[in-house]
Amino acid sequence: MSEQPTRADLRVMRRLLSRWGAHYVWGMFALSEVASIPAAAIGLYYVLATVPLTPDQDRSVFAAVALFVSIANAVAVLYALRISRNIRAALRVRPDQRSEELEGEAWREVTSFPWRIALYVVVNTFVLVIAPAIAWALGPVGVEFAYFPYLLTGGLVATIWISVYYYFVVEWILWPVRQALLPRSLPAQRRYLSGVGIQTRMLVIYTALVFTALLMVVTIVHRKSQEAVAPGADPALVLQGLRGHLLFISLLALFLTVLFSIFLARSVGNPVRRLIELMAEVERGELGRRAELASTDETGHLTIAFNQMVSQLETLQVGLEEQVAQRTADLARRTAQLEAAARVARDAASIRNVQALLDQVVHLISDRFNFYHVGIFLVDEDGEYAVLRAASSEGGQRMLERGHRLKVGEVGIVGYVAGVGEPRIALDVGEDAVFFDNPDLPHTRSEMALPLKVGRRTIGVLDVQSEEPAAFTEEDVSVLQALADQLAVAIENARLLEQMERTVRELERFYGEYTREVWRAAGRRWRGLRYRQMAFEPLEEVPEETRRVLREGRSVVQPIRDGGDGRAAASLLTVPVRLRGQVIGALNVRFAVEEVPPEAVRLVEEVADRLALALESARLLEETQRRAARDRLLAEITARIRASMDPEAILRTAVRELGAALGVDRTLVQLRRETAGMPASDETTGSGNGGPPES
Repeated sequence: MSEQPTRADLRVMRRLLSRWGAHYVWGMFALSEVASIPAAAIGLYYVLATVPLTPDQDRSVFAAVALFVSIANAVAVLYALRISRNIRAALRVRPDQRSEELEGEAWREVTSFPWRIALYVVVNTFVLVIAPAIAWALGPVGVEFAYFPYLLTGGLVATIWISVYYYFVVEWILWPVRQALLPRSLPAQRRYLSGVGIQTRMLVIYTALVFTALLMVVTIVHRKSQEAVAPGADPALVLQGLRGHLLFISLLALFLTVLFSIFLARSVGNPVRRLIELMAEVERGELGRRAELASTDETGHLTIAFNQMVSQLETLQVGLEEQVAQRTADLARRTAQLEAAARVARDAASIRNVQALLDQVVHLISDRFNFYHVGIFLVDEDGEYAVLRAASSEGGQRMLERGHRLKVGEVGIVGYVAGVGEPRIALDVGEDAVFFDNPDLPHTRSEMALPLKVGRRTIGVLDVQSEEPAAFTEEDVSVLQALADQLAVAIENARLLEQMERTVRELERFYGEYTREVWRAAGRRWRGLRYRQMAFEPLEEVPEETRRVLREGRSVVQPIRDGGDGRAAASLLTVPVRLRGQVIGALNVRFAVEEVPPEAVRLVEEVADRLALALESARLLEETQRRAARDRLLAEITARIRASMDPEAILRTAVRELGAALGVDRTLVQLRRETAGMPASDETTGSGNGGPPES
């Protein structure tokens, strides 16, 4: 409820309610009966103005009326207790312990109590007070029966205003009770609200005011006119008395009109003004504010509707905030998932080792997605088993140590996915028919296995397990499937790269061996040269420093010491000549300084590298020329052989040309010939110097 300033009278009634509790209703009602004398005084005034009574008659009538009023008040208290049973029962119970039925019935009673009491007071006053008082006045008191209409009119006026008085007084004294018994449910507040509407209030009040005022004026004028024409009467005195009565009734009617107009205006205006103020606060975003239900008429219904509207707005705002928070959390989770997928793709492009990539991915997925276990299985070369290659949990590490593997297509979700090539999700693995119970992962409640596919071939399975019964959402599945596809491509690329690197290493080793053998053969022809004093001279022996460089494969600087004092007079730099990682020679340079500068060493090494390329180019050129000469010679021999169609001539030409080409002194060609059961052969020989062949 909103905090509104409370009047002093309402604070007092709140304190009385907290002190008296369930006795507050009948106690305050009893006090209000004592204060109802001013309402009854209007009827008594009318009777005294229209019915002539002696002092003894006055005392007798007042005594009788006091007795009858006491009886009527006692009966009214009993009736009030009867129609307030649920009110008193609800006040005896703490608000959080009241049932919905008790709340509703108590709210219905407290909102209908004023008008029910007002209607009862009409009957109670007329039956227990007015009728017995008129009978007492006409009987024992001795009032003439001609004054019966005036007695009845006085009783009717008193009854009407006592009833109006009770309605407003009871409505006022029950204000703290209505606040204490206000149902917690807004629909219950509206459903059980049973107050009288503003239109009915105004109609009853102003009708009663006009009716009683006209009735009193007409009857008093009629009675005074009778007194004025009576024998021995003084018309001037009667007229003076009539003016006094009319003035009093007019002032009383004016006072009551203004009083009830102010009351009705405030009863409507104040709640509406408070609603306007609260609406301004609600517009500023203070949705926790509620209007105080102070009336049981249409303004009460409007207050309840306003509170219900604000509650719905607050619920909607809270719901929107929760949705925004949920969407934000989902977006953050999705962003983390996409970041994880992007990181896997980035790592896949940078990590060349398959095992390092798998270890990185399982820990990344476990950390970013907060899963209990993440494992990656790869299908072996035979396609028979899915072998665990990486795991993020402690149980998974134990499985790795003992070489955990699953039969493809037969064992567990992983085996099923590896065999079928389709993803499989078990939201409660304890009830899944294909789940293989793993003692290393006892807390698994949900499992998802995604195939690692390259094209149509399944190379492995991404296995994700969670401790939650239904841990995987559609977003998790889509992101992890995309991640699994990237991982599969990365694994295949890493495998291909490793295979390519092995092939390249084998080729490099083979080509290195080939280069070494080729240059070993070439080294027999090219022993080496020495440049000294503007002249070249061949090397007969390999120097010791050259052997060292050929053995170690690195540059060596060796000081050359003078024979006299042992001081270094020069330095000898020996640099390996490398070709495709193989040392094919050495380059020796003598410097006439004690230390060789690093720049000179680097320069000589670069020259040695270029020298290796130049020597390789020369060797290849020589080899190419040698092959070209051989091919040319082969072509010439083939042409001469094909020039004749005679077999004998062909053989003679072949042995002669072959002997000449090879530079041998004798060439033999023998053909196998078989006769009847006995093998035989023909031979043709020729000299290598171009002489005639022999057969």
